[in-house]
Amino acid sequence: MTKRGDPRITSFGRFLRKHKLDELPQLFNVLRGEMSLIGPRPRLAHHMEVTNLPFRPGLTGAATLAFRCEEEMLRDIPDHELEAYNARTIIPLKRKLDSDYMGQATLTSDIALLCQTATCCISGRANTLMVDLSR
Repeated sequence: MTKRGDPRITSFGRFLRKHKLDELPQLFNVLRGEMSLIGPRPRLAHHMEVTNLPFRPGLTGAATLAFRCEEEMLRDIPDHELEAYNARTIIPLKRKLDSDYMGQATLTSDIALLCQTATCCISGRANTLMVDLSR
């Protein structure tokens, strides 16, 4: 999790992240059967207890699209509150979005989600889903 302007991210890294090209190496994981195209993002070790979903992780998903501009969404959260805010608000919301989507996913909805993802990556458009973080 990073905020916009994080000094650890290089200009080349920003370009890759903006266009979601940093996810391309994970296509190898899809080909090996470790991931799917659609599903929740892969779990981070320090979030395992919070993000444990019964689905194979995917390259894109409902939460991935909803939080496409997560860095921008978090810009007003003070750095010292970021981890707690993430655990309290962001992770549960992502889990709900992914669970709700996966609970009613169809081939048609998966194709539509893949098309939305491709469109966002190519156009650089903002979120395709609106997320209210003020809850």
